Amino acid sequence: MMPAAAAAFALAASLLLMLLFEAPGGALAQGAAGAALSTPPDEPPPHAAAAAVAAVAAAAGVATAVPDDPPPIAVAAAAAAATAVPDKPLPHAAAAAAGRGGDDVLMRSKPTPADLDRSILLEWREGSPQLQQVWRDENAPVSAWEGVKVGAEGRVVKIKLHAKGLTGVVPAALGGLAALTDLDLFANQLTSLPAELGNFTALKKLNLGDNRLGSLPVVLGRLASLKRSDLGSNQLTSVPVELGLLAALKQLNISGNLLSSVPAELGGLAALTRVPQVLHIS
Repeated sequence: MMPAAAAAFALAASLLLMLLFEAPGGALAQGAAGAALSTPPDEPPPHAAAAAVAAVAAAAGVATAVPDDPPPIAVAAAAAAATAVPDKPLPHAAAAAAGRGGDDVLMRSKPTPADLDRSILLEWREGSPQLQQVWRDENAPVSAWEGVKVGAEGRVVKIKLHAKGLTGVVPAALGGLAALTDLDLFANQLTSLPAELGNFTALKKLNLGDNRLGSLPVVLGRLASLKRSDLGSNQLTSVPVELGLLAALKQLNISGNLLSSVPAELGGLAALTRVPQVLHIS
């Protein structure tokens, strides 16, 4: 048994008994505190102790005849409540004080997929001074941000940021945008792609042309929905053989790189070979 919780429970019980026997309106006070004292006293959990203290405070308020002149018992109960309830009360204790179940509070506070998408873009913005110039109002809805399109249920489905001066590595957090179908970061100064981009199972268009990419992660071979990709005008010296797994791929541009050959596996892409002159190399 937690000593602090037990002490709080015992103090609450003793204060309540004093209040019931000494203060007017004792029957009403007893009813207000009944639920709090229903927990077995030998094993009171922290939230039960807090609830008991809260009930004492409530009962003391009922018994107070003059609101601006509370009796000492009410002051003691309030002091006990201040010491028994932690700085960050348990959700159940907060919910009980508000007259509703803790599970309901937790359910309402659970972030939606749209909330998660927004947090990902905010994280990207925070780490990019260039994006802070593009997405100036961090409190605006993401649908109001330049180059961002949202679809059903507020999910981010398209990002188009041409020539915004974006530098360095594409953030790994972007891999959490599960509804994204179109990523267009053409003509920036990006140098690397994270493995998390392989999570874009819904992605249909990928435009990373005219950047400074020196390599491609092999996980791009997991983009089963990808139909069009522009990787031209980068600094690629090789292309992963895993791109040969992209059965839905129809258009691929890898021209303007430092390639001397391409994987033979790309020749097995039936959808790609049906479209003439879509595979370009230097």
